[in-house]
Amino acid sequence: MFFSSPKDVLAVIISELFGNNNSRTTLFQYQYAVYSAASMHALTSLYESSSKVTSSVILGNIKKVVEALDFGKWYKNLVQTDLLTQDLTPRNIEDVIFDIYKRAGFFYQREDRLFLSEYKEVSVNGIAFIRGTGYQQNLRMSGAGIYLFVEDAESEPSKLRDMFLIPQNSNADFNSCLISNSVFTESKPKNDMEYFNPFFKSNADVWIKENLFIDEEVSFLRVNEKNQYRYYLYKTGPFANKIFICPIDNEVFYSIFKRFVWDICSKFQQENVITYAKANELILVKIPSFMPDEEITFLSLYSWQRTDKGIFFERLFVPRVFDAIKITLEEIGYVFKRIDISAI
Repeated sequence: MFFSSPKDVLAVIISELFGNNNSRTTLFQYQYAVYSAASMHALTSLYESSSKVTSSVILGNIKKVVEALDFGKWYKNLVQTDLLTQDLTPRNIEDVIFDIYKRAGFFYQREDRLFLSEYKEVSVNGIAFIRGTGYQQNLRMSGAGIYLFVEDAESEPSKLRDMFLIPQNSNADFNSCLISNSVFTESKPKNDMEYFNPFFKSNADVWIKENLFIDEEVSFLRVNEKNQYRYYLYKTGPFANKIFICPIDNEVFYSIFKRFVWDICSKFQQENVITYAKANELILVKIPSFMPDEEITFLSLYSWQRTDKGIFFERLFVPRVFDAIKITLEEIGYVFKRIDISAI
């Protein structure tokens, strides 16, 4: 079913999120529902279209919903910081939704045409996480993510991690493997070297001139070579005038750095715990921005953005969806802590 107007899909989603007996929809409830309505409208257009669908068509369909329901004014000033690129540029909501579906594998591109991905459904704790469909009866949404209630289905967290390309091992295991397979050569500290700072509190102080790692501890450094950074694993020798380095290809670095950061920060009392609290009908979750990209994509897909606060950002989840996600990530070492809403 393709909705005759954006308000049709909005009414369905508000009912599913906040109940049929909710006589007054608050501004925030309306905003979250519009975000989900725009997302579903985009997927449905791709699912049901028999003609050529391009990225501009999908972006246009999202924009139509946003403009019809007057949502853009609220969203345009929200941004999500990135630990590595430090990109603080506000983006249009249609670009945000398109990007998250692309990163989550909801469609693939052949030349200039988009195709919906093959249908896939994986259940965890009574929630079926779904990819590869448009609107169907009984489908529900948390953020831009699609799910169903399936009380009797087998719970398969490992398959859900596979679905979103999340590794089956912990970040600590990943780092141990990385270090054990790296070959270090002797070097000397240089003035143009910048070292990873495990005590960073903002994007501005992730890299510093002081080496805080000693006694064979392994970390990252970078060197600006011809206006481009080169990255190295390094460890400090028994004397401060020697270090041992292992060059890391830039593409590889960007794919592994956040896994390294998540693990190493726990050893320096950096806060890498995911905290959450009940916020009326939803769950408010505070997530460190240096969480690895695959996990961030998964969490962002099934939630609504609230705000950024320094090196953290906040998302809102449907409670049962969050419970299933929590189970899936706890199995690979992530720590969740419930706190009072006033502490977030």
